[in-house]
Amino acid sequence: RAAWFLLLSLLSMPLDLGLKAIWARERPDASIVHILVNRTGFSFPSGHALIGTSFFGVLAILAWIHLKEHRRRKPAVVTLVIIPIIIDISRVYLGAHWLSDVVGGSAAALMLLVPLTAWYRSDKAEVAKPIDPKELSTPPVTASGSQAAPRTET
Repeated sequence: RAAWFLLLSLLSMPLDLGLKAIWARERPDASIVHILVNRTGFSFPSGHALIGTSFFGVLAILAWIHLKEHRRRKPAVVTLVIIPIIIDISRVYLGAHWLSDVVGGSAAALMLLVPLTAWYRSDKAEVAKPIDPKELSTPPVTASGSQAAPRTET
């Protein structure tokens, strides 16, 4: 389930391409901004921000849900939240995007993460039902379909 959750976060890639096609916003101009990297395509939203926020966001959510020890949980979640922020800052610093591009990319990723997280949490809750002790005492079914004799401990 967690692997599917992580894989579904990559829906941010086609989402990025679709949003870029809709807005078709030009990247910062070299006459206004000092550009440090080669860049192609449209600017809004930032694909690095969108994909990074969705991917590391899923990892942060999984860490929050599954790591129970606060000594491990807090540093893991904080680190996974800081990584996309650093990616966003770097995209503006490098002259590849306007600040609004990275904010828009991160916002789009969060809008993708909300329903994915709701799906993951509801699916997880359904699977984690308590086991009925009576089910444990029922003899297993053999390959022929009949019930095997109950095991006795010696």
